[in-house]
Amino acid sequence: MPLSTSNIKLIAAATIAAAAVAAGSSSLYISLLHRRLARSTLHVYKSCSGKDLVAATEQSDDKHDEIQPICTTIPDNVLTSDQYLVVYDRAWRILNRENDLPSDQDLNTALGGNTGSYKQKLLTAYLRRNMSAFARYLPQARIIKMMIRKSNPEAVQTFNPAFIEKLDFVVGDVVCGIYKALRREDAVVEFGIAQPGSSTSQDSKEGGSGQGFDGRLVIGMRPIGDSLEVYSETIMWRDTSKKGVVMPLERKIPRVLHEVASWWLLDSGVTYLKGLKK
Repeated sequence: MPLSTSNIKLIAAATIAAAAVAAGSSSLYISLLHRRLARSTLHVYKSCSGKDLVAATEQSDDKHDEIQPICTTIPDNVLTSDQYLVVYDRAWRILNRENDLPSDQDLNTALGGNTGSYKQKLLTAYLRRNMSAFARYLPQARIIKMMIRKSNPEAVQTFNPAFIEKLDFVVGDVVCGIYKALRREDAVVEFGIAQPGSSTSQDSKEGGSGQGFDGRLVIGMRPIGDSLEVYSETIMWRDTSKKGVVMPLERKIPRVLHEVASWWLLDSGVTYLKGLKK
């Protein structure tokens, strides 16, 4: 039966209302999740010049709530002048090394064999799980995947959990399309962050990228007494002389979405490590 104009308008209004309710429900859920994770996650955010970030690092007395030493693959010129605005975001959790962590044998079982020192295996297991979870569940990964499907179709396979769960995250490995390992030690990996639509091989040596900003993702672990700190750092920077460039973490909504993703991965990742303990 043909619909009258009034019926069409009613259906359209109902559709818009339903979409608004769905969007509002999603926003409420994200807000509640953000608050819950904020209570259980240690975190710090700083926006300043690279020079000021270095000064804050040097003044740190290595307490849990201070800025930690920044990653080593950031170009020197970013950190020695006031030319670059740097956004520094760090989140971390503390585990008891004796009670919370899996044994070496537990890690061998989880990884399917011996892949190095205990510290290396612990971080590799954590990264395989978290990068797979990022690719499977988080909307940011779906957006990145959609953006690179045409520009870099070979990188699409790097979102496949079967691909990720074979990675050892050595220098040169690319995961989830845009994260390329630039440095790997036993207990830390520094990833370059390529812009979706550009090549991950474009590791900026001049402190910027074709998109106007560049970044690093640092994931690592470090012992503190009888505890182990598991942390995630995101560092982005842009040349302040280039007008009209705004980094994602400078905007409120993208920053909240980043924090939810980062804190949830940290929370579920340490739960995963605890679950490996037999």
